Amino acid sequence: MNGLKFLEIKEIKNRGRLIEDKFIIYDKKAEIYKILEKFYIPFEYDEIENAFIIYGYKS
Repeated sequence: MNGLKFLEIKEIKNRGRLIEDKFIIYDKKAEIYKILEKFYIPFEYDEIENAFIIYGYKS
C-alpha cells in the first residue's frame, strides 16, 4: 500500500551560492484543519507529534 507518509509545509528563501538558505516555517494548522473539515476527511490531531493523522476509512 502506497500513501502519503507526511507533509511538511515551509518556505525556502535562496540567499545565494555562498550563504546558507534560510528556512521559514509557518504554522498552517488552522488552514489545514479547515480543509479537512470542509471535505469531510477523517482525521485527528496528535498534540505530541504536532501532526494531523488522516484516516482513509475511519467513520
